[in-house]
Amino acid sequence: MKRYFAMSLLLAVCLAAGAQNRVIIKVTADTPDEIVSAVKAFEKADLLFTMERQVRKDDTPEMKSALAMVQWKNNELVESVPSLPSVDVVDASPESVAGVIERALAEKWMVRTPGVWRKLLRDEARTHGGRRFYVAACGNDDADGLSPETAWHSLSRVNDADLGFADTVCFRAGDVFRGHLEPQSGSHGQSIVYMSYGKGRKPVLEPSWDASSPQDWEKVGDMLWKCEKPSVGELGNVILNHGKRGCAFKVDSPELLNGKDLHFCWVRDDAAVYMVSRTNPGKRFRSVELAEKQHIIDETDCHDIVYDGLWLRYGAAHGIGGSGVSRIVIRNCDISWIGGSTLYYDEGGRGVRYGNGIEFWSAAQDILVENCRVWECWDAALTNQSNIDGVVQKNITWRGNKIWNCEYSYEYWQQGDGARTRNILFEGNDCRNAGYGWGHKQRWNPNAAHLMFYDTTADTDGFVVKGNRFIRSKNCGMRLFNAWYDSLTMEDNLWRIPWHPLCRYHARPTSGLVYKYPDRLDRAHSDSREEIESQTVEEPRVFGPGRRDMRSFNEMFNHGKVYELVVEMLPGECWWGAFDNPFAWQITEAGGNYSFPFDASMKFSCDFRDNTYGNNCVPFLVSSAGRYVWSDEPFAFSLKDGVLRFEGPGAIEVEQAGKTLREAYLAASAAHFPPSGTMPPEAFIARPQYNTWIELTYNQNQADILRYASDIVKNGFPVDAVFMVDDNWQKYYGNFEFKPERFPDPKGMITKLHSMGFKVMFWLSPYVSPDSPEYRELEKKGYFAMDPVADRPAILKWWNGWSAMLDMSNPDARQWLVDKLRGMQRDYGVDGFKFDAGDAANYSPEKIRVFDGKSYGPRHTELWCRMYEDFPYNELRASWKLAGQPIVMRLCDKKYAWSAVESLVPSMINASMEGHIYVCPDMIGGGEFTSFLDIDIDDIDQEQIVRSCQIHAMMPMMQFSVAPWRILSKENLAICRDAAWRHARLGPYLVEQARRGSVSGEPVVRPMDYAFPGEGFESCSDQYMLGPDYLVAPMLAPGTSRSVRLPAGRWKDECGQEYEGGREYTIEVPLSRIPVFELVAGNL
Repeated sequence: MKRYFAMSLLLAVCLAAGAQNRVIIKVTADTPDEIVSAVKAFEKADLLFTMERQVRKDDTPEMKSALAMVQWKNNELVESVPSLPSVDVVDASPESVAGVIERALAEKWMVRTPGVWRKLLRDEARTHGGRRFYVAACGNDDADGLSPETAWHSLSRVNDADLGFADTVCFRAGDVFRGHLEPQSGSHGQSIVYMSYGKGRKPVLEPSWDASSPQDWEKVGDMLWKCEKPSVGELGNVILNHGKRGCAFKVDSPELLNGKDLHFCWVRDDAAVYMVSRTNPGKRFRSVELAEKQHIIDETDCHDIVYDGLWLRYGAAHGIGGSGVSRIVIRNCDISWIGGSTLYYDEGGRGVRYGNGIEFWSAAQDILVENCRVWECWDAALTNQSNIDGVVQKNITWRGNKIWNCEYSYEYWQQGDGARTRNILFEGNDCRNAGYGWGHKQRWNPNAAHLMFYDTTADTDGFVVKGNRFIRSKNCGMRLFNAWYDSLTMEDNLWRIPWHPLCRYHARPTSGLVYKYPDRLDRAHSDSREEIESQTVEEPRVFGPGRRDMRSFNEMFNHGKVYELVVEMLPGECWWGAFDNPFAWQITEAGGNYSFPFDASMKFSCDFRDNTYGNNCVPFLVSSAGRYVWSDEPFAFSLKDGVLRFEGPGAIEVEQAGKTLREAYLAASAAHFPPSGTMPPEAFIARPQYNTWIELTYNQNQADILRYASDIVKNGFPVDAVFMVDDNWQKYYGNFEFKPERFPDPKGMITKLHSMGFKVMFWLSPYVSPDSPEYRELEKKGYFAMDPVADRPAILKWWNGWSAMLDMSNPDARQWLVDKLRGMQRDYGVDGFKFDAGDAANYSPEKIRVFDGKSYGPRHTELWCRMYEDFPYNELRASWKLAGQPIVMRLCDKKYAWSAVESLVPSMINASMEGHIYVCPDMIGGGEFTSFLDIDIDDIDQEQIVRSCQIHAMMPMMQFSVAPWRILSKENLAICRDAAWRHARLGPYLVEQARRGSVSGEPVVRPMDYAFPGEGFESCSDQYMLGPDYLVAPMLAPGTSRSVRLPAGRWKDECGQEYEGGREYTIEVPLSRIPVFELVAGNL
């Protein structure tokens, strides 16, 4: 058998009577089996121990798991342990362990960590207190702490204090205290209290290291930064901008960083964190907090304590953790950004991480946790759990807490011979967004649920879950494993779990599972239902107005039925479709990498059931091998190791529709999104479009709008075009009158624009400003999306503040908006509207409830988009399942950056392969206005603007916003003007291709593989066919040359030079050139 490194197991032993004969027993062990055997034996005898040896990189997964098991079950000893007397070394063989245990029992040893020794000694000398101590950031640890004026300064001073029974420690509100709290026990009826005083935010206890200074970080490689901080253990998380920017993504070793932005690893040998970042993290973020592996509060063997009004954050183990506790009250506390450090390694060598907000491990009784807020925990917000023989957990109440963005809202399990559970109450808690936190994105086994009930073999009685709200989950509402031998009672809970099952049964409940409404259980699991005890059926409890009654279990299970599909990629196969956004942060921040088209090397996951990722989405993917995937319902899908996995509430089908990309696309189009036969007005395509956004942003006004239009004409750009006035022309959102101070004569302005040759459109959104006449009118009529719980309109946060939102599932609300817009057309001569917003994320059921009871997420996005049916002059950015319709769709806002320019061609190809024929590649130079801020005109990258303009010119639509005459030299302005006129000259061809597409479904922008199958273009995304005639190969990066690959045949470029196809060429592309090729001999 392979020998493992021997290690010392330090057994810190104290004599029960007087605790005077403390010794250390050093134990060596050679194999993981010996370690595990010793752990179980010492644990059963109540002898706690830890190890001097740490996990090494070259350890086997079995050894790592065994060593971590010691750390997990036996509470690490601090550095003072080796200073104690020691006895001879014994090995960890069963015989030696048995001998140690026999001696310990004979001499009445009790094994405890030094922290517990200190508690025992304190308890022996404890007096009745009743004093009140104060702690403030401006305090002094040498003061007596007995008044705000003589407050202590630090947590270490609090930990060193000898508190008496009934003493209170008050932390000043608004202050931050770095470090861990070591609580002291009170006595029955005389609890020690840790609370806040003063006004302001709850006092913060944070044990993390501040690495917010640029001087904290040393550049050690390309985009690789190193930070050394004094730390006693593993780093578990890096929190950015106090969580507003989320956190970095943890990997286990530097080799796994792979240059991925905001990925980090902790290297124990260097006592340093390595993080990938585009720039110095200390400059890039306002705050960087390094969370290390310790509980913020470790209350092992504590009793009679009250925590009230504290905020615990940035701990990489648990927020509050410990075993053997009793008579504990935790109320009005906030706990956030918890977990991330390694707890142990499983049999597969995968790290299992810490991360519960509040955990009671092993024996726990007489506990109350109420009115707390817990969010962003790796694992469970709240939990009591154990696997120790004979342990009793009883009288634990979790009540009135608010929980969101944790993997589990509440987790419970208890195993062990002779273990018992009595009187557990989980009541009146508001639990939202299970699995929507940082932990879910980094777990190798994401399995979110509000209630996570693992195997429980303990004798259980009086376990009640009632009166809670469970809103939205990434995976399911509840997970119920086997071995629930006794009762679990569920009653009067409100479940809103769209798209996912309410409950996943991982095995059949054996007996005693009680539900308040047994007739409303999932009919698909009748085998489980047979074992459920009958109860009197009562009418469901009503929350809010009548149309928002609690749905029956059966309805929720049917709604949550999950269809799955697994598609293995074929060798060399590529897939197009699904979504357009090449920079969806929700995908990339979770470690995903993707580009268009998708291939087997990529890894990512996305979920259309509640997100359209800021742009157009369809439940459709199409393959270069003649296959496609389709569903009528939104689905989630992932790509990993060359396997596509789909999950959704409707049937998901994969079809082999032919042998080529084109055959599969046309078959899917005919079957699922047939073209409408109509197209948008020709002006969108035949001429460039103009938009005032980048020039005026939120200062839309009559004078500058007319000046912008006049400059278009003055600088010789094409007119007879669409002209869009962007956001902030209205008095306020929901009002359709112009701001009089900015628009003294709006009708005259529009008349003037018409006379200059423009069709005029105005921006709008579905939002309505609160506390306005329109708000009060629409509230009375019931036209708003409502709060999911309260009987009032939902007030939602979006990029321009907080607003109410029209409920487009209400036909009367939609008609109200149509009437208002037609009134603008009648009164002012407006031609059409830019319908912005409408993103699926704001239509989620945990944010709103809707009139028709079903149009959530992308379904509501579709209803918003269908405003196009009344207004042919339209533009939309966020859409769902509207391929083939006469909608002008725009790619999502692009930054002023070369990366955005590079993304235009693959994104436009992908949009076309979704069935979107009439697409505009956002605004020339970028439409994300913040990327233009604080940039001097002299610093503008003119090459970037010109290349962006040239790409637009060879697309079905092009749109100017930043004024080229303002930012470009005369020479470069002339190049952009020529590109605009080139698009106009191409207009008749583009209009004809669009017209044909409105009948045939064929896109205007086509992948090379679509037109030339079998020639190796499957993954090509930097050149494309514009209709059947033109091969376009624009510059996507700085420079004046690029390679272009021509299909078989004979080709001629725009300069008349001919090329033999079937080869790759390097061509010169000076700034004035847009490379375009025509096939003069060959087959299309």
